[in-house]
Amino acid sequence: MLISGAGVAGIVCALALDKEKYDIEFVEKADSFRNIGFSIVLWKSGFELLRSLFLARDHVLHTNKDDYAVDKFVMFGGLKIKRLREFDARGFAWVFERQHLMEMLEAELAKTFPASAIRFGKTISDIRIKDGAPARVTFSDNSDAEYDLVIIAEGIYSMTRPLLFEERIISLPWRLLYGWFAKETNFLDHAGLFFTKGYVAVIHPPHVHNLLGFYFKKGAVEEDEHAFEKRVLQFVKGIRGEEISFDVKTSKLFDLREVHLDSYSKGNVVAIGDAAHGRPPTVGFGTTLAIEDALALARALNKLAPKDFAAQVAPRLASFSRVRSKRVEQIYRLQRLVHQCITDDALKVSLIAALSPIISRYFERKIKHFALYKLPGSI
Repeated sequence: MLISGAGVAGIVCALALDKEKYDIEFVEKADSFRNIGFSIVLWKSGFELLRSLFLARDHVLHTNKDDYAVDKFVMFGGLKIKRLREFDARGFAWVFERQHLMEMLEAELAKTFPASAIRFGKTISDIRIKDGAPARVTFSDNSDAEYDLVIIAEGIYSMTRPLLFEERIISLPWRLLYGWFAKETNFLDHAGLFFTKGYVAVIHPPHVHNLLGFYFKKGAVEEDEHAFEKRVLQFVKGIRGEEISFDVKTSKLFDLREVHLDSYSKGNVVAIGDAAHGRPPTVGFGTTLAIEDALALARALNKLAPKDFAAQVAPRLASFSRVRSKRVEQIYRLQRLVHQCITDDALKVSLIAALSPIISRYFERKIKHFALYKLPGSI
C-alpha cells in the first residue's frame, strides 16, 4: 500500500491501519515533515477520534499542553463593531498548534514504521489503474512500483489527483490572512468571531499567543486591512488589559480555492482530506473532516480479508466515497451561508447584525450538530 502525503490525514490513516494486513509505504513531496502552519480547530468528532487513536497507543492528550479547550465563542459585528452575543462551546471545540500536533503524530509514526518507509522529496508522476490489478505507479525519480491500494493525502494542491480524477478547482474572490497577536490576550480560553463590512474574522485561543485569521475580498487595500485590525483591537487587549498589537512578522496570506470531485475513489485509488474536498477553513472543519476520512477509511480497509482484498477494495472505496461526500457536502453547504457575511454591502451587514440573535443561534445549532457526528460502521 502506498500513502502519498505525510500530513495529518496520511499519518492518522497509517497509524490506524492494521499492520498485520498491510505493508505501508509513504512518499512525501517535501524534504521533511511539514511542521508548519498556524493553530487549527478540531470539533468534537475529530477530537474524539484523534484522542482515541492516541489512547490506543498509550498516549494521553493533556489539555493546556497538547490542546486547548474552547469554552465559548464571542460574536462581534455590524458596521460599527460591537459585542453581539456569545455561546457555550465547552465539550465541542479544541485548538491545536499544528506544529505540535504534527510532532506528536510523527513520534507515533516513528514507533511503528522504520525511517525507510517514508521517502521524502519524491512524488507520483504517473499512475495507471486496471480493474482487479494493482495500480502501477511511476515516481519523480523514474522508478516504478505496483500497489494494491494508493491513498492520496497530499492536500489541496495535490499533484496526483488530476492524473486520475475529474476535478473542478474553483478560485474564490477572497483572501485569508493569518498571524499571531504579539502576546497573550484577554481571550484566554474562548474564541472570537467578527464580521463587519468586507471582513469575517476568527480569533483562536492561545497556544502561546492568540491567532487572528480574517477573510477579505480580493482587491482590498492595505489601509482597509489596517483599519479592520484596529477595530478588532478595540476588544482584544493584553492579559492585564494593556494595548496589544498584531504581529505582522508571523502573518501569512492565502489565496482561497475549493476542490470538487465527483468521487473520492477510482478503482483502487482513493483521495482523503483536502486532496478530496479542500475548502477554506471558514467553519473550521477541515482538519476534523481529514481525521474522520482517515479513520473511516482505515476501519473500512481493516475489515477486508486478505484473500478478498483485490475483489473488494474498489467497492469498499466507492462506499467510503459515497458516505464521506454526503457528510462533507452538508458541512460546506453551511459554509457557503457563512460566506454570505463577507460582503461590502453596508445594508446587508446592518441586517445581519440586527438579526444576529436568530442567525447565530442557527449556526450554533448546526455546527454543534455536525460536531457530534459519529463514524458509521457500514462503510
